[in-house]
Amino acid sequence: MTDTNKLAPADVHAFANGATWAALLAAGVGGFAFGVITDLSECSAAISRHLIWYRPAGALSGVASCAVIVWIISWAVLHICWNGTRIEAQGRLVAIISFLAAAAVVTTFPPFYALFGG
Repeated sequence: MTDTNKLAPADVHAFANGATWAALLAAGVGGFAFGVITDLSECSAAISRHLIWYRPAGALSGVASCAVIVWIISWAVLHICWNGTRIEAQGRLVAIISFLAAAAVVTTFPPFYALFGG
């Protein structure tokens, strides 16, 4: 008796992976958005005032909420575009996601936004 749920080794590579790459890239975009919005908040008192959505948390409440909104929108758009597709340029996507993650970390450090007057 054979198991019909098992695929031949050649069929393993036929799976669509677009939804997975959409989620990973959206995470990078959301993280980078967090860093950029943090920099804007630290460098501009006017922007910082507009990002106070919950007074006890200060501007961080708006910074985090805006980053989550960017993440969800980018995930939805990328998922709609890539769902059911096979992404072949995986190396390029790994490089882009790695760059976005590194940029997200760098842009949230105080010495970085201090360069811009924060």
